[in-house]
Amino acid sequence: MLKSIKNLTKAVVDITVIAAKETCHQITSANDCCTDKTRLVAWKAGLIRKSYEERLGLRKRKTLMIEYIPQEQDK
Repeated sequence: MLKSIKNLTKAVVDITVIAAKETCHQITSANDCCTDKTRLVAWKAGLIRKSYEERLGLRKRKTLMIEYIPQEQDK
């Protein structure tokens, strides 16, 4: 009877260790996937911002028609 209890105890310990390692692996995989996706989102957002900043700079350099009114037309 004592030997059967020891065998069951070892089986429970083995199953617990396997479950813990599998849980750790799944969590790590999920974190890695999430990190990869968020890294991609951040990279794309950076490209969008860079493009916007460049276009904004070009727009600021252009003279608007409203700002360019010759003095002769005012009279």
